[in-house]
Amino acid sequence: MRSRTGGMQWGTSIESPNPSGLARFYAELLDWHMGHDEPATAMVAASPQGPFFVARQADAYRPPVWPPADGDNAP
Repeated sequence: MRSRTGGMQWGTSIESPNPSGLARFYAELLDWHMGHDEPATAMVAASPQGPFFVARQADAYRPPVWPPADGDNAP
C-alpha cells in the first residue's frame, strides 16, 4: 500500500480462512473503514494514512485448540 506521498506503509497481516469476514468484524469492532475487499485479501484502516491491517487467505489455517490434541503442539 502506498501513502498519498508515495512512501510505503506497513501494517499487520492476519491469516484467516475468511479474510473478508474477519476484516468486517474488526472494522465494526474498531469503527474503522474497509480499505478494500477482494476474495483473498481485505484491508481495514483507521484512516488513509493508517494504522491498518490486512487479512489474507489461509486455506490451511487450523484454529488453536486447548488442550492440544495428542501429537499437536500447544498454541
